Amino acid sequence: MTANSNHTPGPWEIGGPYPGVSVIHMVDSGSHDEPPMYEPIAHLWDYRNGQAPAEVEANARLIAAAPDLLAVLEECADYIASAHTNYNPFVIDARAAIEKAKGQ
Repeated sequence: MTANSNHTPGPWEIGGPYPGVSVIHMVDSGSHDEPPMYEPIAHLWDYRNGQAPAEVEANARLIAAAPDLLAVLEECADYIASAHTNYNPFVIDARAAIEKAKGQ
């Protein structure tokens, strides 16, 4: 797995102290005296304007899963390449998706 990424490390989750549908990263879990601290990743919908559509909720889940998906895809691509070849169609597609995610 490649640990050299410029994105906020996972895990990401949906929630936090923000109104609406937000993807967040917990920076500090807090204590009995202090609430958790969150870093916002993306804000997709503001509940003040009504209930979020199912599509917004689905997009938030996909965004929240992105760091995990990237890590697993990197591991799978490395495993397939070691067992077969870098020219395997799955490895080529996986490497292209990884480069897209990393802006390369």
